[in-house]
Amino acid sequence: MRWVNPHTHFLLDVDEVNGKTATWVFETAAPNGLRRAGFSQKGVFKVGEQYTFVGYKARDGSKLAFLESLTGPDGKTVKIWFGDPNAN
Repeated sequence: MRWVNPHTHFLLDVDEVNGKTATWVFETAAPNGLRRAGFSQKGVFKVGEQYTFVGYKARDGSKLAFLESLTGPDGKTVKIWFGDPNAN
């Protein structure tokens, strides 16, 4: 996890269909926005636990996505990005 301004980044090892593991980067809100959503830099995420990230994949095909929601091992989902209210 990169807890920096202007956007926080989660670096995830993802098992792909070809059997290989790839590192994906999920970009999201600034640290202050994550704190308001109940996250902190330490003590929230634990190594070895499973989390589900839902996001919007980069158009260029890179292993980068913008995070929309996150579900923890307890099944609780937190919506982090609510979309552009002005979008069509």
